[in-house]
Amino acid sequence: FCAPPSGFENYAQAVKDAAAQLWSGPSDGGTFVFTSSGGVYEGIDGEIVNEESATIDPEENPRQGRIVYAEKEVIENGGCV
Repeated sequence: FCAPPSGFENYAQAVKDAAAQLWSGPSDGGTFVFTSSGGVYEGIDGEIVNEESATIDPEENPRQGRIVYAEKEVIENGGCV
């Protein structure tokens, strides 16, 4: 599954559906990996960010919010980001 967030009305649901349809789950030995974006982090004024940095508010920034919600679905369904 490879698709940009802009191609879906509900990107988080599309990612969740892809995981359900294309992946047997962690119990079968595979891994569902979601390649995300550094754009989800709240870095202010050139601040260096990492995976532990605060993410943007998805309600205030719907474009990046699509990715934040997709990350949440992947993690909740046993995948990794």
